[in-house]
Amino acid sequence: MRRVSSAVQLLLLLLIFNAATSPLWAQCAMCGESVAAGRKEGGGDLALGLNFGILFLLGTVFTLAGGLVGVMVYAARGAARAPEPAAASRAQLDVHG
Repeated sequence: MRRVSSAVQLLLLLLIFNAATSPLWAQCAMCGESVAAGRKEGGGDLALGLNFGILFLLGTVFTLAGGLVGVMVYAARGAARAPEPAAASRAQLDVHG
């Protein structure tokens, strides 16, 4: 089976995230009622501010979670590449001996 290149994987990931962004503009029930009442009074800025505030908070959570996953992957790859202790001590003996 042929492996999919990383560029194709990135493109597919971006398409999935792009398709998932439309539900992100939704709001909780209380915020929705507040925005609806504000729109009747001409407060369109309130709706825009609430939407961007929700997206900012969501972005913060995903940034922290993504950073944590990145650190875990980095640590796992580093542990896989680390030389065995016996091999490291033999290499030190060869240099000094």
